[in-house]
Amino acid sequence: MATVGDTPGPSIQRIKIDGYDLVLVRTDGGVHAAQGSCPHERADLGKARLEGCRLVCPRHLASFDLRTGAPSRGWKVADLKLYPARIAGERVEIDLAAVRRNPPMGQKAVWDFTGGAG
Repeated sequence: MATVGDTPGPSIQRIKIDGYDLVLVRTDGGVHAAQGSCPHERADLGKARLEGCRLVCPRHLASFDLRTGAPSRGWKVADLKLYPARIAGERVEIDLAAVRRNPPMGQKAVWDFTGGAG
């Protein structure tokens, strides 16, 4: 797991936890964990820009509130998935169970093309 020294604020750090791509964002208000790709066109949010408590997509410039996940006004895209994160001593902790319950890119679908025609 990341340590507080690894993520000086304000900053955006791309991380992988249990195979999931996330971003760890330090703001003046604390630490936030979010899905690593934009819910609109899957842009890499590790390359996003931080404006206060908003993460600005590097591709289409919509921004997401790091407290609620809501996109900026005028954008009809899904909210950014956020995960509980906190600073505990020198460690940054992210709730892995929350990530597994609501994966960054949604539940994986398995398609079965082996069945016969109906």
